[in-house]
Amino acid sequence: MHLPETGTLHPLVEPEWLEKHLDDPDLRIVDATVQVKLWPFPRIRSGRREFKRSHIPGATFADLLKISDPQRSSYTFTMPTAEWFADHMGRLGIGKGTRVVLYDALSSG
Repeated sequence: MHLPETGTLHPLVEPEWLEKHLDDPDLRIVDATVQVKLWPFPRIRSGRREFKRSHIPGATFADLLKISDPQRSSYTFTMPTAEWFADHMGRLGIGKGTRVVLYDALSSG
């Protein structure tokens, strides 16, 4: 989906657009679900288990807890170095020229 005035890709896509482009070779669909529970005590965990049960066809899973800066493991979701991030994105098949649709399953599980 392109913005008419600029010709650039719109930051949000509709499900119908995604369905039409599922097989595009330059498109990677990434589930980045993180589950957050606040009660009875705060808990954050990866959404990988739910991804294995159900996900958009052709999607891969980005574990944000593992992509975070390993040098600052006592903090959650810290920005890793560019090299660390690029390495993890490369493992997901994402590189220069790749279009990415990133989604969260909206689970609070």
